[in-house]
Amino acid sequence: MNLLSLYIFAITLFSYPLGVLGTPAPNPTVALLANTSPQPTGTPWNFSLYHNRKCSGKETVYAGSGSTDCRTDIHTSAQGLLRAYIDPSCVVTIYKDKKCSKAQSVETISSYTTNKCNPWRKKRKIRSFKVQINFWSPSTLEYGNGQPFDESLADAPPGWSIDPEELDYEDDWVAEDGRGRDIAEMHGLGQITPIMCEVNGSGGGGVLFESVGRIYLFDQLDGGLYHLKPPKSLEQIISIMKGTGRGVLNWKPLQARG
Repeated sequence: MNLLSLYIFAITLFSYPLGVLGTPAPNPTVALLANTSPQPTGTPWNFSLYHNRKCSGKETVYAGSGSTDCRTDIHTSAQGLLRAYIDPSCVVTIYKDKKCSKAQSVETISSYTTNKCNPWRKKRKIRSFKVQINFWSPSTLEYGNGQPFDESLADAPPGWSIDPEELDYEDDWVAEDGRGRDIAEMHGLGQITPIMCEVNGSGGGGVLFESVGRIYLFDQLDGGLYHLKPPKSLEQIISIMKGTGRGVLNWKPLQARG
């Protein structure tokens, strides 16, 4: 190997962050997702999540955890829903698992601009990011502080819940012959991820779910499937439902294919 080749090899090696090489950096400033697996199989995702410890924001919210520390490290095997909101003032660098399949949906960045897990490539800087993992069992879900899932801390509007028992997973969503899955397939949708449903006599029957980066509303009472025009992010939808956000939710019926 000549000197030029050695030089290029050395530059390439030391340009990789330690987290990508398998050992987290001493002061992690990256969000690292690894060992991903396809959903909805119920298989846990093993992941480590880091973000800039010097960021000026004061709140990082994990659904159900109530964490308020600007820097939160998680290393766990979670079977559940994790939503991590990093303050917009934090600049986060994300590295993807190089073994990740194109077909695997891993993370949603900012306003649902990234929905597929693509092969690992050059790092990219963003100003906010969110990680969402399918909800399977609250009894097995733990967070960085070791606390189990607590629905009262979940970021859901009044009258709505992210409790999997409320979502009636076995009957309507996860089962191969589930009604929700049948409805989604009729409309040409791919993998679906239930997010929350109406409870407490608030009208009932509504299930909010995500598919390929878009949010849909399934009305279990009339069997209809609705989408937003124009599309909105989950954060926008929840803030409008809570009455704290601007705008309206213009749900339109989605026509079944063929």
